[in-house]
Amino acid sequence: TVTDSLMSISVRTLDSVMITEQLLSPVFWDHITAFRRKLATADITGFYRLGQILYVNLIYPVEKMLRGKKRLIIITPEPFAGVPFEALVMLCDPLITNEGQCYLIHDYEVEYRLPETRKITRLPAEPPVDSSAAGNVYAFVGFSPGFIDHPGIAPLPASKQEVVEITGL
Repeated sequence: TVTDSLMSISVRTLDSVMITEQLLSPVFWDHITAFRRKLATADITGFYRLGQILYVNLIYPVEKMLRGKKRLIIITPEPFAGVPFEALVMLCDPLITNEGQCYLIHDYEVEYRLPETRKITRLPAEPPVDSSAAGNVYAFVGFSPGFIDHPGIAPLPASKQEVVEITGL
């Protein structure tokens, strides 16, 4: 359940269920919008901070339940559609990265499922002919492979090549 000011997070494992409610800051949705924009434009300014803020709001409340798990199946309501949880920034062992930060995908395999209310009932007939960025309605959402010449979080191995190949399809 998500409203402008409240969000419920449910975690289910084989042996337990946890549901928590989080009050959302008045600027939470602005952070979601800014995070998407920064990923789309590869704008490094404030990216890591936004990734940390979203991690604190979306994952940290249930972090204890996730310990020891390696795979997250994320079922998101509409307001979170297209948010790449893999790119959320969490604290990790300082020996792994210089800054003691890494992407969520460092510790978890992330898989997405549509909630029952958002199941796709039909697929579009054909993709648009115009393949330019402005006319391309089918988009690959990259999972923040890193930013060129920035000393922050290290890019995932071979991620740049993967993004280039997928966007060329």
